[in-house]
Amino acid sequence: MLILLPHLLLSIFVGLILVFLAFRLRFFSGEGISGRISFSLGGILLLFVAVWQGIKSLPAYHDWFLAEVYPIIDAAQFVLVLIGIALVTVGLALYADFWQSRRENIETREQRLAILNNLQRDTRGPYQLMSLLDISVKEIVAHLPECAGAVFLLNRNRRQFVLASGVGLTRPEQAALEYFPLERNIVSQAIDVGEPLLGGEFEVINRSGKLQTSRFNSSLVLPLVLGMDKIGAIILLSEDSRYFSYQEIRYLQPVAEWLAGKIKSARLERELSSTRSESESNKAAKSDLTTRIIGAADALVSGDPVNAFCSKLVGLATAKSVHFVGLVNGQLQFHGGSEALADLSESYKTALVDAVDRNKPLIINQEATTDDGRQYVAFSTLVFPMMNLQGKSALLLRRDGTPFKLNDSELKTVEMYAHLGGLALQQSDTHRQDLTRRRGFQTILGLMQFDREGRFRDDPGFLLDKLKKLLPDGSIGITHVRNNDGSMKAVTGLKVDPEQIDGLEILPGEGTIGLAAIQGEVQFAYGRNAVAKVVETFEPSTRDRLYRMFGERGLPRFVAACPVQCMERVVGVVTLFIFELNESERGEWERLLTLATSLYSMRLTVAELHRLGVTLDGEEINRNNTGAVLNRLNNHFSAIIGNAELAISRPELGGDTVEHLRSIVIEAEQAAGYLKDSLGTTSTSEKEVSTKTKEQTIDDL
Repeated sequence: MLILLPHLLLSIFVGLILVFLAFRLRFFSGEGISGRISFSLGGILLLFVAVWQGIKSLPAYHDWFLAEVYPIIDAAQFVLVLIGIALVTVGLALYADFWQSRRENIETREQRLAILNNLQRDTRGPYQLMSLLDISVKEIVAHLPECAGAVFLLNRNRRQFVLASGVGLTRPEQAALEYFPLERNIVSQAIDVGEPLLGGEFEVINRSGKLQTSRFNSSLVLPLVLGMDKIGAIILLSEDSRYFSYQEIRYLQPVAEWLAGKIKSARLERELSSTRSESESNKAAKSDLTTRIIGAADALVSGDPVNAFCSKLVGLATAKSVHFVGLVNGQLQFHGGSEALADLSESYKTALVDAVDRNKPLIINQEATTDDGRQYVAFSTLVFPMMNLQGKSALLLRRDGTPFKLNDSELKTVEMYAHLGGLALQQSDTHRQDLTRRRGFQTILGLMQFDREGRFRDDPGFLLDKLKKLLPDGSIGITHVRNNDGSMKAVTGLKVDPEQIDGLEILPGEGTIGLAAIQGEVQFAYGRNAVAKVVETFEPSTRDRLYRMFGERGLPRFVAACPVQCMERVVGVVTLFIFELNESERGEWERLLTLATSLYSMRLTVAELHRLGVTLDGEEINRNNTGAVLNRLNNHFSAIIGNAELAISRPELGGDTVEHLRSIVIEAEQAAGYLKDSLGTTSTSEKEVSTKTKEQTIDDL
């Protein structure tokens, strides 16, 4: 019995070791553990060999079998020991490899699950949207060996996907995926369904619109969807046909959801920033608009509305200077501006004429070339049409360096200022007309102060001297004296070279000057076309002299031939050429020149009457002739009163102007009444002889 004790203890020891290892290593604690079958079989064999070794120590063991069998049994026992040891070793090795693989899988899963944490940590900085997408797709592809990835953003307006970022793609592949169509494909399906999709071979669409196979045989699409917002998709590609599985979906879908939220928040932040910036810009624009409108309103009531208004608009749409231009009879006219415009090329003026004539907003860019041959915009001009009753006008905004680029809001603002600019032009015309009227009244009142000694031939430039302060800048005038044969000889001029009028004679009936001398009425022509026709009625030699007088300014806009009469006989013609005159001022000038000519003619008639009264004896005065003369004077006064009353009826005249006109009417009515009384005295003087001398009678007149 003692002999069996060591063998029994060996069997128990082997069994305990096997049980200890099985429980310690938890071979049977879960399913799928590798090596436990091999370990169990090897342990059973070793335990069997240990027990058999104890059996071999029994005294009767040598009598159980033949002597030849025992070596075989020993050999078999040895083999079983080796097999048991091998199985146990294999089981332990499989067990260790299982746990090593499981540990590696756990580590890989932890790394994959850490993608979201890594992205959240790496994107804490103020990254732009494209940078954020690059970081995200690189982080995802870094945990997927031999894999390529891309991020598409949806553009529903163009019905296509835009490639925002790509990793592991060649340049031709990026070019093919740059604009991916929004059609029935795996990307569109994943976005429409809102769930990740696994796909096989991935096809792209080339520039010609045809399907083209790629090198990728497996694909995974993760839609970027947040609520009802469909933002885009993440697509992962691999050349392995079974590279992706639902395991990747489980740990990458949260990343896609987080990225969708990040993109949405970035867009909302950008929209919020844009809205805040737009609000601040609108606030600044409103403040600037208020300031400019107040300045423009102040400019409208200033002495020079156009220049003051343009100065207030400097800085509008980053303009360096502001100007008013217009077309008058097809010619470009500068009404004023914040600064003087000098050295303008003919091509630029032609472009301005074309832009103003089109009557719509246009931008004119003047390009220049640097020394190295590079072209750049030297000056940029915004031409915006204005409301003007006198013709087509435009507001000019000029700046240098960069061309104008205006949005709808800025265009509306410029349009508003253009309307205000039209008011400034009208206000300027009104100021100019008021100034002309005031000067005209002063001239008329001066002409009503009769000079007893005045004769037209003695001072032919008298009327031009009275009118020169009244005429617009640049105007010229010529005084012709009528000869006995009816021809008209130029004797003096206003702002005309004396050499140009030396020897200038107008034949009887030649041109508008000869017509005025024959008819005894003022002749007018307005507009360059009408003036051109008037000039063509003169003889070629006279026509050439007139063109030399006009010079580079070209044809004037207004011509007036004013016949000067004395005792109802035309003694001369005063011709005026006005180069700058608006349509609204035309009627004013025609009435003013008619009235001034009539008063000057009456002044000469009264002076002639005084001269005749001094040279004749009292007995030689014929009462019938005196009555005829006084009747003519009364006709002149009636014409003066009629013209003045017609002017008073105009509603646009100011209070001072009306008062001046009324004073003229009162003075003329008093003079006409005195003439009427004189006519009555003359008709009844056959029975009563006046005791007054002829000089006293003329003084009373």
